[in-house]
Amino acid sequence: MKKAWWTACISFAWNLNIGAVMIVVIYKGNQLYQANEVTLGVLATFLMYLQTIAFQFFRISFVMGNLFQVLGSAARLTNVMDSKPTILNDENETADTIPEDEINGELRLENVKFRYPLKDDVVALKGVTLGVSQNNPRVIALVGSSGCGKSTCIALFERFYDPIVGRVTFCGRDIRTLENEWFRRNVSIVQQEPALFEGSVRDNICYGFEAEMAKFSVEEQNARVDEAARQANCYDFLHDKQLFPEGYGTDVGQRGSKLSGGQKQRVAIARALIRKPKVLLLDEATSALDAESEAIVQ
Repeated sequence: MKKAWWTACISFAWNLNIGAVMIVVIYKGNQLYQANEVTLGVLATFLMYLQTIAFQFFRISFVMGNLFQVLGSAARLTNVMDSKPTILNDENETADTIPEDEINGELRLENVKFRYPLKDDVVALKGVTLGVSQNNPRVIALVGSSGCGKSTCIALFERFYDPIVGRVTFCGRDIRTLENEWFRRNVSIVQQEPALFEGSVRDNICYGFEAEMAKFSVEEQNARVDEAARQANCYDFLHDKQLFPEGYGTDVGQRGSKLSGGQKQRVAIARALIRKPKVLLLDEATSALDAESEAIVQ
């Protein structure tokens, strides 16, 4: 709004002033010409100089507009950078990890009550207890009507929020006592709207896993990427030279704009699988896939 205001004000002032100045110059120049004090060439040259100088002042409106746009963007950016996350315990000396041989994939909600911070008057979960344990089937489905709390459970499992009452446990440990980075390496999530970043397909598959991938040889890295792509059923279309002439090196565009909805979801699934998590959370992650592709992925 500030940009539009300043652009409009300066544009109006410039047009008004340049019009008035031109009238004065032409009027006075005509008098001097009639008195044979100047020639038409001198008068024309002066008018040309006047327009050139006036145009530079007019450009100030665009400079001011861009200035306010940059200030607005910088304010929003600094607000995000200065914000302090409430879900953070990696710097806490009490944050812990679980030994590899003790990880059994058990993930549970125990008598959880939760409401979203922006909806204090609405209770999203009311004393919910559920989860997957060692004795349960390896695939658990949450089924229910829209708004019943399925995605809320997934968000709590991934610790995007902490419950108001109750706790979320992983292998019997409250996840609030675990390191976030370690926990999220073992619990991956694929959401209905996958977040892809501008860059290559390979960059998006390996996103967040680069440090671990650097420990492998080039052959092992390629095998790891191929394995994840096959599991997510995106290996075949990524090796179609007509659609993806550069294979894994193909640029996906901003937010994955160069891929279809189903292709984006499968790349996101491959990104979740490449780290070989103990638990995989799928929040309607196959909604954009056809029945055949969905069956293969599952």
